[in-house]
Amino acid sequence: MAEYSYESILQDMTGRYRELTGDDPAGVSDIGIRLKVLAGEIYSLRVQADWLKQQVFFETAAGEMLDRHALQRGLTRKKGTYAAGRATVRLTVPVEYEVTLPVGTVFATGDGALLYESTQAVTIPPGERLAVVPLRGEETGRAYHLPAGRIKSVVTPFSVHLSVTASTAFSGGTDDESDEELRERIRQSIRNLNNGMNKAYYIALAKSVDEVEHVLIEEGSGDSARVYLYACGRGASLSEEALSELTALIRANKCPGTVFYVSTPPTYACDVELSIAVRVEYDYDEVKVRVEEAVRKYFLQLEIDEQVTEGSLSHVVLSVPGVRAFTLLDLTNNSFTFHALRVLGGLLIREET
Repeated sequence: MAEYSYESILQDMTGRYRELTGDDPAGVSDIGIRLKVLAGEIYSLRVQADWLKQQVFFETAAGEMLDRHALQRGLTRKKGTYAAGRATVRLTVPVEYEVTLPVGTVFATGDGALLYESTQAVTIPPGERLAVVPLRGEETGRAYHLPAGRIKSVVTPFSVHLSVTASTAFSGGTDDESDEELRERIRQSIRNLNNGMNKAYYIALAKSVDEVEHVLIEEGSGDSARVYLYACGRGASLSEEALSELTALIRANKCPGTVFYVSTPPTYACDVELSIAVRVEYDYDEVKVRVEEAVRKYFLQLEIDEQVTEGSLSHVVLSVPGVRAFTLLDLTNNSFTFHALRVLGGLLIREET
């Protein structure tokens, strides 16, 4: 179809009017104004028709219309999950009464850019000074992932002075499923119909649960009726609620005669120490931040049982613009363990001299 615009439509209509009448409509004449109004309405209709044509097929639909295509396949868009961790708070001066931090107590990073809230009430007994508070990001998403030690203050006002002395790394947050990710799950649901023993079908079914990102399926040794399904989130084990939801979903859709054992693998935190050399035209601190982001993203994409290798880390680091050389100095807790998920523990980056 030829490209069109309001101007081209008006030009075509004016030209046709000239052919039929032999007259040129003036822009401010009655007929000229009518042609302009009509051209605007036709253009609007054509835009709407193009949009509607895009929404008819799931390959080109977007947003709410894509959600409706997904519902026809029994799928819904996966919601984002919260990054979670813990912070240790300290009373500057002990008091003779209980100090309770209620659910929803707000904490912040050093620059105040990210806020976190407590997920359960914590009480500091009389005469004591320390308490460990479980936290999650103020909103869902990977943007709330943090290395250890980044939570610095308690934002919610209290009658006593509280400081943050330590905090764990925050992980497990995921963004809302994008249009392209949902589109791919629709494709998979069409390709992998349920035949009772189709691994791809059960993997797609498991990934319909909000927290689930990675799935491993194995048949029992010598017993194909016994099936073991391991599932986890992006860089984190599943919560009890997600695991219960997944277990019920699998058992409701399994083939008769098969027995599914559903579990979430343990996580093994790998500490990484590396050094980088930066090209002279780049700023070291900026490149270091990008390397940190790249390494964290790499760990979040690891599958169950996938080991971290020097080769894969080298590819990730050397793909960052500005990195001239890379050396892996230390990698801990990476020995092979069945049905485990490796996550990033500590990350230390040094500058090569």
